[in-house]
Amino acid sequence: RFPHININGNTRTLDKVIRRSFSFSEGDAYNKYLVDYSKDKIKSLNFFEKVELNEERVVDTDRLNLNVELVEKNTGSATLGAGYGSTNGSTLTVGLTESNFLGKGQKVKVSSSFASTQTLYDISITEPYFGNKDLSVRSDLYSRFNDPENVNYETETLGAALALGFPLSSSNRITVKYSLLSTKTKADADATDYENLLPGTNTVSIIGYNL
Repeated sequence: RFPHININGNTRTLDKVIRRSFSFSEGDAYNKYLVDYSKDKIKSLNFFEKVELNEERVVDTDRLNLNVELVEKNTGSATLGAGYGSTNGSTLTVGLTESNFLGKGQKVKVSSSFASTQTLYDISITEPYFGNKDLSVRSDLYSRFNDPENVNYETETLGAALALGFPLSSSNRITVKYSLLSTKTKADADATDYENLLPGTNTVSIIGYNL
C-alpha cells in the first residue's frame, strides 16, 4: 500500500492539479499499472520538463511511499505578427496563451487583430476539472468589427460560447458546445438604396458536439 504520496518540485503548480492525475489515493493497494498510467497522465499535462515517480519502502513494513519528483517548465507563450492583404490592408495580430494559469491547470487564451477595416478580439478560458471532477468547462467571448472600404455599411458581431467535456470511457470523450452570435449591420450616410435595406440585427444560435 501507499501510506504517503509525496510531491516535490512543483514550485508553481498546485498539489491538487497533480494529485487529480493519480488513478489511486493514499492508502490504496499497490498497482504497478496504475503507477505508470498516472505518470503518463502527469506528463500529458505538459506542465513539467521532468516527471519521475520513485517507490520508497517504509522500514519494517510491507508499504511503499511514492515520491513524485518534478521540474516545472514555461507554460505561457506570446505571438506577434504583421501582414498585408488586398481586403483588409495592413494587419497586426497579437496573442497570449497560458496553459497553467496561476498554477491551477486552467488555460487562458487572448488574441486580437487590428486592421484599417477590421478589428477582432477573442478570449477563452478553460477549467479542465470543474468542481474537482473530470468535467472540462470552456467559455469564449468573441468580437469582430468590419468596415470594408468597398461598401457603405459596417457590421459588428458579438459572440459567446460555452463547452462542456466529459469522459464516456477511458479512451473516449465527448464535448458539447453551445454558441450564440449576434451581428448588427449599420448603413453609412452615403449608402445606396440597396445598402439601406441591409441594416438590422441577425442572431444565430448553434449547438453541436465533438466525440
